Amino acid sequence: WASLTDWRLPNAAELLSLLDHRRLAPTIDGLAFPGTAAGWFWTSTTYAINVDYAWMISFSGGDLDYTFKDYGADVRCGRGGS
Repeated sequence: WASLTDWRLPNAAELLSLLDHRRLAPTIDGLAFPGTAAGWFWTSTTYAINVDYAWMISFSGGDLDYTFKDYGADVRCGRGGS
């Protein structure tokens, strides 16, 4: 996208760092991240106990949970780093 090829799915720590617990639905700064849905977003972090699951972050309430990797959720791409 945007002629760039280094997009990746952020890990759980990276997405958690975007949360602003002073806000609700979405729990993310709307000025810095306009148009962000107040829903569940995938992370690249696999659930260690069962590799068929991965962690998700809710920008609706700031929750962290895991579910099957085939569950339908949104993604927020990041760039740089590993």
